[in-house]
Amino acid sequence: MNGVKMKSLKMTIVPAIVLALGLLGLSPSPLLAGNHDTYQFLAGENVPGPDVATAPDGSTVTLSGSGTFKAGPNKTASGGGTYTIKDPVGNVVAFGTWTVTSILGFVDYGADPVDTTLHGGQAKLAVTCWALTTG
Repeated sequence: MNGVKMKSLKMTIVPAIVLALGLLGLSPSPLLAGNHDTYQFLAGENVPGPDVATAPDGSTVTLSGSGTFKAGPNKTASGGGTYTIKDPVGNVVAFGTWTVTSILGFVDYGADPVDTTLHGGQAKLAVTCWALTTG
């Protein structure tokens, strides 16, 4: 493809993306129980509302994907999905896929009062992004 480049970069999710993940529906996996449960996360899949973070300049990051992580001393994480970055005017400047490489931390905001199998929280994940950009 003329003018299309594939790039790989490793990064820690920026605060805007962490905020988007912080708003996700999280649910403990039935596989494990106890103080350090395994959680499933969903971004833009089967949860109401888009998973979009907006930067101070008006640019946005939209996420979609899923995965699991285990909080606590034996923490693990896996998963991935797609993302799109748009400039303040709404032009797509980058898009591609992301893969979780590790979990940096998790704060559980507690169970949903209506459905106690769902939890809110803030997961800080390290990811590898594969960007397909033009130029």
